[in-house]
Amino acid sequence: MRAQLACLSWYCLLAGVSAVRMIKTHFPSHVVMGKSMNMTCDYDPEGERVYQVKWYKDDNEFYTYIPGSSAKTYDTTGMNIDNIDMELSGAKSVVIHDVDLRMEGRYGCEITMDSSFDTVIGVGDVMIVALPQRGPNITGLFLDSMDEGDRVWVNCTSYRSRPAAQLTWYINGARSDNASLRWYPEPVDPSGLRNVTLGLDFRLRGSHFGSTGLVMLKCTAEIQTVFYQSANVRIVSRTMAMRSPFGKGSALALSGSSASLLLLLLLLGLRCLSGG
Repeated sequence: MRAQLACLSWYCLLAGVSAVRMIKTHFPSHVVMGKSMNMTCDYDPEGERVYQVKWYKDDNEFYTYIPGSSAKTYDTTGMNIDNIDMELSGAKSVVIHDVDLRMEGRYGCEITMDSSFDTVIGVGDVMIVALPQRGPNITGLFLDSMDEGDRVWVNCTSYRSRPAAQLTWYINGARSDNASLRWYPEPVDPSGLRNVTLGLDFRLRGSHFGSTGLVMLKCTAEIQTVFYQSANVRIVSRTMAMRSPFGKGSALALSGSSASLLLLLLLLGLRCLSGG
């Protein structure tokens, strides 16, 4: 089809202005696997009668609309013609339901006039996206409470998608610098789906905890404009928690005399409650 389209374009240039004018085209750049795909070629025949409208995938014709006749479909690689919605498809659009990974590729429409055989074309690339079944997962070397100087070594993994998700690490809302990131190979399963892992390796500083005593780690997974999810890890400053009598994991240290006084008060309280 590319050679054909190129020849048609040169013909139009040599023959003058075509009697048919393409107004706009719509080929979705990304379609989620299992969803529907609507492709449109909106044209103005400039008063002339349309002879036929052909649709191609990767140079192979799969659908033809002829005014006044039944539309035709053709078996071709990567296209399940049973998924073409014949009621919604017509003179200017084709609707395909339940798309799969094989349907990724370059699509084109070709509109031909009846008497002049002038032709106009539209072309667009479509990527089929397989979304991860769940959000990113964080694993690694970290504790709920840690201290300045401790090493944090965590991995964020997004499973089974196509293309691989784009992972990003944030520390307290700020994007991590590349020096702290660790990249790993991306395994591909037989179905073409990818797992991707991005590591984060750094030592905690006092500035990480700030005045709150908390470090917030966040990993985001994105695929173009069709998928976004995140996972979080919260690390508490062990030192600040120990200093606070109400903090998580806090400890209350008492001198010997204070402990004896506390024990005496507890015994007196129990005696009062028993009525003795």
